[in-house]
Amino acid sequence: MTKDSQSSNEELVNLLHFYLQQYFKGQELEKQDFLEETLRDLKKASEKFQKFDRVGRYEQMLKSFKEIISSEINEKDKDNFLTGLKFLLIPSYISFNRGSMEKEDTLILPGSLKSFDLIHVCQVCKEEFEIPGYIKTQLYEGNELEKVYLHHDNPLKVKIIRIEKEIDTETEDYKKLREEADSRLDFLLGIGSDPSKTQETIISVGIDIGSSTTHLIFSKLLYLQELSFFNLSNRFQLASRKVLYEGNIINTPLINSTTIDTKRVIEFIHQEYKLAGIRPQEVDTGVVIITGESAKKSNAKEIVDQVADDSGKFVSSTAGPNFESVLGALGSGMVELSERDSINIANIDIGGGTSNLAFIQNGEIVSTACISVGGRLLGIDQENQIWKIDEPASLVLKQLNLQYGIGDKISNKDLKMIVSQFTQSLVELILGEEPSEITKGLMMTPFPEILPGATVSFSGGVGELFYHPRGFFDDIGLLLAEKLKQVCDTKKIAVIEPVNKIKATVIGAGSFSLTVSGSTTFVSKDVEFPIKNVPVLPVAVDKSKFSSEHVEMAIQSAFRKFDIEEGNEVVALYFREPIYNQYSYILKLAEAISISLTRSIKLEQLVILLFGQDLASLIGIEMNKKGLIKSNLVCIDELNLKEGDWIDIGTPLKDNSTFPVTVKSLVFR
Repeated sequence: MTKDSQSSNEELVNLLHFYLQQYFKGQELEKQDFLEETLRDLKKASEKFQKFDRVGRYEQMLKSFKEIISSEINEKDKDNFLTGLKFLLIPSYISFNRGSMEKEDTLILPGSLKSFDLIHVCQVCKEEFEIPGYIKTQLYEGNELEKVYLHHDNPLKVKIIRIEKEIDTETEDYKKLREEADSRLDFLLGIGSDPSKTQETIISVGIDIGSSTTHLIFSKLLYLQELSFFNLSNRFQLASRKVLYEGNIINTPLINSTTIDTKRVIEFIHQEYKLAGIRPQEVDTGVVIITGESAKKSNAKEIVDQVADDSGKFVSSTAGPNFESVLGALGSGMVELSERDSINIANIDIGGGTSNLAFIQNGEIVSTACISVGGRLLGIDQENQIWKIDEPASLVLKQLNLQYGIGDKISNKDLKMIVSQFTQSLVELILGEEPSEITKGLMMTPFPEILPGATVSFSGGVGELFYHPRGFFDDIGLLLAEKLKQVCDTKKIAVIEPVNKIKATVIGAGSFSLTVSGSTTFVSKDVEFPIKNVPVLPVAVDKSKFSSEHVEMAIQSAFRKFDIEEGNEVVALYFREPIYNQYSYILKLAEAISISLTRSIKLEQLVILLFGQDLASLIGIEMNKKGLIKSNLVCIDELNLKEGDWIDIGTPLKDNSTFPVTVKSLVFR
C-alpha cells in the first residue's frame, strides 16, 4: 500500500466513523459496541480496495459503509442521515479528485483544503530538489521508479511538504468541482431520488411436476430499481408478489411406471392457462421443475424441455435429489431464517416419493441428501387395501419379511412396522446415526455432512401433516407424519415450523437486469452472445482453508448439489468471495478451476466463471496466458447471486467489456 493510498483510506474511515459517533451520540450503550465493530469492519474493508484508483477506492468504501450500517439506520431518519453525511463528505470527495484545482503534479490529501507537494532531499547535505511531474505520478501510483537520482553518491529521499497557499474556494474551477461532488454524492447516497419511478411488473408462472401431483401458479411480481446509497448495485429488487391464480391439482399422469404421459400434462397446462385467463404471450418468465419420483421417469427431461420451450423465457430443470433438497430449503424459508438468525437448520422436505434433506449454516446450504422415504410409496385405501407399491416400499417389505402385492389387505400391525422403518431410516439420516442396511438401500445420494445440534424443520406434503395432521389421502403420509412427530418428541429433537410447508411452491422466476463493471471482465474472442438460461452453481470456498485441493472439492460439491455431471451442460460457477487478491492465490484458483472442468474443456464447452469480487479479468488473463482454458471462456465479476438463480448474458455494450446480465431468481411463497 502506498503512503498516499493509506492516508486516503484512513482519512475516509475516520470521517465515516466520526459521523456515526455524532449520529448515535447519547443513544443506548449497545450502540457503542456497534461503533467499535463498524470501525474494525471499515478498516478491514479499506484493505481490499488498494487496486482501485482514488475515486474508485472512495466509492467502494462508501459501498462497504452502506452494507455495514444499513440495518442500523431508522427508515424515517434516513433522509436526514444521508443529507448530513453528504455535507461532511463533500470536501473529502473533492480531495479524492486530486489535481483538478491546481497544477497536475500537486497532491491534495483527503479531507483537507490545504495542498501538498513532493520534493527530493539529499540525505547528506539536506539540499532540496524539485521532482518532475511524471515522476510524481509514478510515486502517487506506488510504482517503482525507473531511475534513481543520486546526490553525494546517495539516493535522494522523497519528502512531503505543505504548500502554505490555501486553495482559493472562490475560483470557478473550485466551484465547478464542488458542484460535481455535490451531484455525484446525491447519486451515491440516493438523495432526491424516487425509487418508485423505476419499476418493472412481470407475470410469472411456476409449474411443478412432482411425484404425486402436478399444478401451476400464476403471479404478478413487482420489482423496484432503488437508485440509492443503500442499493449501490442499482439492481431491481423484488418489492411485492401477488398470486393471480392458484389452479387445480392433478395426480401426475403416467403411461406406465417408467413414463410420464406428456400429452395429458401439456393438455392440463393449456387448460390452466385458459382458466387463469392468461395467454402464453402475456407471461414474461417462469419456471418448470420436475421433482421426486417423476424426475426418474424415462422422458422427464423431454417433458420439461417441451413445457419450457417458450422463446427462452422459462428456466427449467429436472430436479435431481440434491437440487430438490436445495429447492425445499429455499422454498420453506429456512435459508432466509438461518441467515437472519445465524442458526443451523436441517430442513427435510418430505413428499410423495422422497425426503430431501438440506443442512443450512448461517444462510448457506452446506450439504444435501435424499432418501426414498415418502407418503405415497405405499398406496392404501381406507380398508387397508393396497393399490400401489413403489420400489422403495418393496425393499422395505422384503427386509421386513413381509409379502404383499397389489390388491392385498395389509394388517395394521404390518403397516405400523413399515411406517416405523421408514421413520427410523429418516431419523438416522437427520441425526447422522449409524445407518441400517435398509437405510443404505433407500439412500439416493451419498450421506451428507451433518451439522450437530441443528434445529429441524419439515416441509412438503408430509411436513404439512407433521404440524397439522388431518384427512386421509389413500397413502401412508399421515401415518408417517404422526410417527415422525412421536420420535422427535421421544428423542427431544428441536423442531421449528416453516412458514411454507406443503410443496414450498415455486411461484416462478423473477427477472431483473444489472450492468456489471466494464473494467474487469474477460471473454474469449470466439464466444457468441447472447447466452441464455444458464444455471448458477455457487461454489462454497472457505478463504481460511484455501488450497487447490479445497477449491477442487468445493467445485465438485457444487455440481453434486445440483445433480449435474461436469461437462454434460453449460453452467456458471459462482465464487462469492473465494480468495485474497494476491497473485499466488489467483494462480492456484485458476489451476484448480481448470482441473475441475477437465471434461468441459476437452469438449470445448463454454466455461462461465462469475465472481462477487473484482477478479474476473485477472483469472481470465491467467488462464489464457497459462493455456489452462484457451477458448470459450467468459469471466464476469461484481455479481450478487445465490442458489436457484439462472442468468442470461447479453451482447457486450459499446465498450466491449461491459455486459448486461439478466438474473432469473426462483421466487417462492
